[in-house]
Amino acid sequence: MYGMIQLARMAASSRPDAQICALTWTDSGGMDLRSFLGDVVGIKWHSLVDEKDSCASGLRYHAGYRTHLMGAQQSYLDQFGQDQNMIRSYSINLDVNLNWMQRDFSAFVEKDGDFSPQFVIIHRRQAPGSSTRLFHDADLDKLKDSMSGTKLGKVELPLTVYYGNESVADTVRMFTRAAEIIGYHGAAMANTLFSARRHCVHHISTFKDLQSQVHWRVNDDVARMNKLGSFNVYDIPLIDLLDDNSVDVEDYEKVDDKDHFIKDLRWVPLPDYHIAHLQVAVGYCLKTWVEGHW
Repeated sequence: MYGMIQLARMAASSRPDAQICALTWTDSGGMDLRSFLGDVVGIKWHSLVDEKDSCASGLRYHAGYRTHLMGAQQSYLDQFGQDQNMIRSYSINLDVNLNWMQRDFSAFVEKDGDFSPQFVIIHRRQAPGSSTRLFHDADLDKLKDSMSGTKLGKVELPLTVYYGNESVADTVRMFTRAAEIIGYHGAAMANTLFSARRHCVHHISTFKDLQSQVHWRVNDDVARMNKLGSFNVYDIPLIDLLDDNSVDVEDYEKVDDKDHFIKDLRWVPLPDYHIAHLQVAVGYCLKTWVEGHW
């Protein structure tokens, strides 16, 4: 949907007297776009209007058209275009929109005077409602110690941890500057779309079977969208996760929905040999993909 931001920017630049508003909403989980629109995108809005406000029903608006492939429900598709207040609809080009978003986020980060690369570890321990797919504190400390001192060329990468409770602005700053990102499978991998220069992603996952033949989930959709990233999957054997979470193999075999069972496991073990392998993989990717492009 970022093309709508670009449309607003074009309208504001071509008509300085125009009153540009964004019609937005708050979802059932409390997430909304106000901080994103107000702090990050760099547009001086006349107003940010919640769609439930009394004045919203009479506003005329422009809209992006989401297709079924972009997650639109049938009710949305059936009703789209029937609202007399809609001035015009626009097709959505994901590649073009991503380029616009990364350009704007780069400009936002550069305002701080520091666009130096950094190393980001994803560990959503403090995200609201997050109690699964966590590294043990001791394993996280060992991972941080191992990756501290990682260099991009001759420059040592500062290391930071994304805990999931950061502000929208701080999240954008963190991932826009990321040259290396490590994390276990989860929604936080979507933040790698913000990464605006060449970077490496080391996505930790596992298998659905004990023979390590059938992959569990992988966030490869973000890899397809953000072509600036080198997306690498590092697999932990399922038996390691089951052992670490005190799950008996026979009990696991009886589970019908193995996909969500794995998703709901609390702990992701990172013993020393996994961390050592990741350290080698990170160094190789930074050397071959990122070095010389910052």
